[in-house]
Amino acid sequence: MDPLSKIFLQIKRNKRDNYQKGAFVLVIIIALIASFSETSNIKSATSPLLLSQETPSDTYVSSASLDEETILPILDKNESTEADFKIASNQEALPLDKEQSAIIIPELSFDKEAPQTRSTIQTYVVEQGDTISGIADKFNLNWSTILWENNLTYWSILHPGDELKILPVNGLTHKVKKGENISSIASKYKVSEEKIIEFNFDDSEDASNLQVGETLIIPDGAPLPAPAPAKPKSTATKPQYVSENYTNYQNWRNNTQCHKFAYGNCTDWVAFKWATLQGLCVPSWGNAKTWWTNAQNAGYRTGYTAEKGAIIVMTCSSWLCQRYGHVAYVEDFDNDTVTFSELNAIGSQQYSKRTLRRTLDWQNGWKIIGYIYFK
Repeated sequence: MDPLSKIFLQIKRNKRDNYQKGAFVLVIIIALIASFSETSNIKSATSPLLLSQETPSDTYVSSASLDEETILPILDKNESTEADFKIASNQEALPLDKEQSAIIIPELSFDKEAPQTRSTIQTYVVEQGDTISGIADKFNLNWSTILWENNLTYWSILHPGDELKILPVNGLTHKVKKGENISSIASKYKVSEEKIIEFNFDDSEDASNLQVGETLIIPDGAPLPAPAPAKPKSTATKPQYVSENYTNYQNWRNNTQCHKFAYGNCTDWVAFKWATLQGLCVPSWGNAKTWWTNAQNAGYRTGYTAEKGAIIVMTCSSWLCQRYGHVAYVEDFDNDTVTFSELNAIGSQQYSKRTLRRTLDWQNGWKIIGYIYFK
């Protein structure tokens, strides 16, 4: 072979070697690009997989609540090691995606603030607009518990700035007297000894050492029945009007054909007065708060001028009165005042006869709404 041919043959071999080396380098570059792309796709898939609607997970997890350190790497079905699964042993796996991989997320615990359990008596300062029932709801108590502990009645009026004692549970308090023990106190209020001990003492030994004057909380306790009032002595000034009409009221309830409202309520008293003095039956108008509107709808005359025998419709500042209203029977009036008889105004089922000024303004916690007249 001549020298020139040898030169061309060597050049040809060098080119082939260069092509092989270049192809090898190109394969390496392509492999690196593919590997980097796969890693990027995997990392970018973590957040969409958590938020995707296609993820049939029972628990929705916001990506904002997880950082990069709390999301574990994807565990491939075929390439994961035993160590990987040990790391994820205390985690919850989401369902597999299309590439047969699963994202492992940590269990999320939400520390919800547990409702606080009170064990002591709290003082509450009444605010504008407060009612007994609203305060009771605020502390998850029965309204009767508020009344009992603060010596209030159904008709008591709250004023801003008043201080109320709020028990931690429904019930009442008892001040220990000489000679009393847990057993006698539990028997008096008809509750279990265990309830009293559990709420007031660390153990039964402490409960055996009661101190006179010590205050105990009686869970689920109720006030003792009031003793029967002593029979008043007969005097020349005894008001015959009250006892006579109250007795007639009870007799009327036993024999009337008219609609009867709840016994001892103001509505039932007015129904009795209209039936016995006017020969009229009061329709079933519901509680006193609805009488004004129901009377108008039924065709009865209403107005703002007092008339003897009319029904006076009122409201007052107490929470019970605001909720149910109040009605009474007009006994008499003059240019300045109106006098009426009623039940349930000064106490539960108690009769009273009062006089108010003939005005629609508030007076002594009461306000006249108007009068219902005969048809």
